Amino acid sequence: MWFCVPTDLFDSGLAARLRPSSVLRYLTLLRLSNYQFGAWAITASLLELAKLAGVSPRAAFECDRHLFQDGFNLLRIQNLNGGRRRVYQLA
Repeated sequence: MWFCVPTDLFDSGLAARLRPSSVLRYLTLLRLSNYQFGAWAITASLLELAKLAGVSPRAAFECDRHLFQDGFNLLRIQNLNGGRRRVYQLA
């Protein structure tokens, strides 16, 4: 199955500045968004996303922090159920 990769991620040089696991995490969230008819907010747990992308929950937590805080501002994250599930809002 093929899906369109956002070329701006590569054309802007952002993919080169991100860690490989962060690029994989962001592409996974974009893919889930595509499954939900282009929804900008996705609800999932770290474990669910780890199964989809092959990134461990601990590394995934670091990816989220990297995408959310380190000047990239690609995500907005809200915790649900004490942090067991999260709402990811794509920026």
